[in-house]
Amino acid sequence: MGLVCGLHGTCSLCGREPNFFFSEAEHPCLHNLLSPPMAESIPAAWISDYLIDAAETYGGQLYDVPPFIKKKRVQLIEFLTFHENSYVWACASDKTHRIPIRISREAAEEFKAKNSGRNVVDYRFALVFIKHFRPIFSPRPLGGGLKGNTPTPHLALEVGYVENIGPGTHIFGDPNDVESNSLVHEWVAGLRRDGGETCSN
Repeated sequence: MGLVCGLHGTCSLCGREPNFFFSEAEHPCLHNLLSPPMAESIPAAWISDYLIDAAETYGGQLYDVPPFIKKKRVQLIEFLTFHENSYVWACASDKTHRIPIRISREAAEEFKAKNSGRNVVDYRFALVFIKHFRPIFSPRPLGGGLKGNTPTPHLALEVGYVENIGPGTHIFGDPNDVESNSLVHEWVAGLRRDGGETCSN
């Protein structure tokens, strides 16, 4: 790497004042300062398209939707439960939409084993891969320190695999609830009206 014009002020990563020309060797934080933001690691929103495709193909028969076996990137923006010996409920985002996800106990244990014994709930704002997921229609935990579940069912993803990609410090983008998408909202209304197949907690 060639010389780079120094920044004025204090580096937020190491506290130095690089008001000179420097190289990465002279300023160890340079690769972090110049690397693309982690948010760019989610190249395109996909959650709403996935749900709309499932709605058009399977209607209310959610149990017929096969697990999606390819990796998809999301950010874990909130945890709704913190149980270590059961499902872990979280909210995941693709920067445009957010959706509740229910991580299986097996997936949470595998994640812990691959991350030096740290639980997935320790990774708020992390960017992760998920796969082996499918939509479910279920009440979800209220979150925010509140006990109990929502009075009505909501769309969520049941997730069988989570892989850590890297850390984050804030929510990427400005994600809206995926049910605010007009086509997804219409599907949810139909599921509630027609008694779509639900999944218990």
